[in-house]
Amino acid sequence: DFEADAVNVNVAAGVAIGAGIAVIDVLPDITTFIGNADVTTTNGDVVVESTHSNNLDVVATAAGIGVLAAGAAGAVAIADGSSRQNTYIASGATISSGDDVRLSSVLNNDVATDTVGIGGGVSGQGVSIALSRIGGRAWTHLNDVTVHADGDVIVKSDVDADADVETVAVAGGVISGQINSADALVNTDIEAYVADFATIDAGG
Repeated sequence: DFEADAVNVNVAAGVAIGAGIAVIDVLPDITTFIGNADVTTTNGDVVVESTHSNNLDVVATAAGIGVLAAGAAGAVAIADGSSRQNTYIASGATISSGDDVRLSSVLNNDVATDTVGIGGGVSGQGVSIALSRIGGRAWTHLNDVTVHADGDVIVKSDVDADADVETVAVAGGVISGQINSADALVNTDIEAYVADFATIDAGG
């Protein structure tokens, strides 16, 4: 789990400016594989798995209060939980299993951003921007291999993605303005396949 918090509060008789910026990027690149090898099990499974979980929480709060003049505040929170996983058995490998042969790429991503920007004074400006992004990829594949399994042969990619954003901008004064921007982006590339020239013999 990753958490980032930024708080900035500025109160002045004259001009007051507050800025809060919090950023988290977790961008792992994970590869799990069996190369060009002979692998044999008599009783158990042959398992090749890549698993990654993200739980990101980013909070930014800013306040600028100018008692007799202008107050401005900007809060920015950005969280990127994009990861890349590649799980495979390489071409030329020979796999014999007394039970299952299982390949999987599993991604669990939960990303949340929250911002509050408060500006007050004779002139008040509040800006609040939040961005939650989940990208990356989950690739699982059997290349040109020979596989014998007394059980099942399973090739899968599983992605669970949840991106949340919340923004609040408050401005007060004779002249006031506020800007809210909230974006949640989920764009994950998912593949699971067996190559054209693979030889599969499964008893399950």
